Amino acid sequence: MPLDAQGMPLWPTTGTPPYIGAAPITPGTPISGGRGVIATCSAAGNVRFKMQNGSVLNIPMTAGQVLMLDNISVVDVVAASTTATVVVSVLL
Repeated sequence: MPLDAQGMPLWPTTGTPPYIGAAPITPGTPISGGRGVIATCSAAGNVRFKMQNGSVLNIPMTAGQVLMLDNISVVDVVAASTTATVVVSVLL
């Protein structure tokens, strides 16, 4: 666990540590799952996330919406069935 200059934890000892990075997803090109996902929508429609276990999660989005989901391991965006225009990143 990272410590500050006084030897104290940089985040609470209970709960989840902060995200340390983000990895963009190119739809149709799976990546390693992380601990969360963020999606920014510029044109309304549905986004279909592919989960680490192969299942899918469909989420309707509106233009201008920013969606952040914690504790979810997304590995891809299914391009063929995503109708929204979105930029998606996995949170690490």
